[in-house]
Amino acid sequence: MAEKLDKTFTEKLDKAQVKKVFDIFDYNGNGVLSLAEIDRAVIELYPDLAKNKLAIMRAYKAADTSKDGLIDFNEFERLINHLHYYELLMMCKKIDKNNDNLINFMEFKKGHKLMGIIVNSDRKLKEKFNEIDTNKDGYIFFEEFCTYAVKINLLPEIPQDVQKAHETRKITKKGVSVTTNFVSLRGVKYRTLY
Repeated sequence: MAEKLDKTFTEKLDKAQVKKVFDIFDYNGNGVLSLAEIDRAVIELYPDLAKNKLAIMRAYKAADTSKDGLIDFNEFERLINHLHYYELLMMCKKIDKNNDNLINFMEFKKGHKLMGIIVNSDRKLKEKFNEIDTNKDGYIFFEEFCTYAVKINLLPEIPQDVQKAHETRKITKKGVSVTTNFVSLRGVKYRTLY
C-alpha cells in the first residue's frame, strides 16, 4: 500500500505543479520544509486535518526518507500523499461505526453522504456499494475506499491538482509593497507572498 500511496494523489501532476504547492508550504523559501512549516501549511490548506497532529507527524515522518528532519522537494510528493491518506482514513473511520476497519453495507448506508454519494433508492445505494467493493466480499476495505476516493476526486479542497498561478497584484501591508500571487488549487485561492 505504501508504494501505491506514493503516487496515488500526485501521479497526474507535473513537476511544475508540484513545485507550486511545495512553494506554498515553504514559507521561508529555503528549499526544504520543517515540521513547523508543514504544520502551518496544513492549518491553512487542510483545515480538517490540522486538528490531527498525530496524522501530520506520521505523514512528516513517513515522507522524511533521508531522516534529516526536513522535507525536500523529492520527498514532498510523499508528504502530500500521506496527508491525503490520513484525511481519507479519518473519513473512513467516521463511517466505520463498529471500528472493525471495514465498512459493511449498513454502515455505508448511514455514511454514504460523507463519500459524496447521493442516491434516491436503496437499490442504487447497493449498486454503488458493490461498485466500491471490488473484491466482492461484502465489505469495503480501506484500500477500496481510497481507490474510489481517487476515482471520484473525493477531496477537492485539498491541493492535489494545481492550476496555474494567476492574479498577481500589488498589496500594501504596513507601508510595504508586497507582490501577492494567488495560486488556484481546485478553484480555491491561496495567497503566496513574493
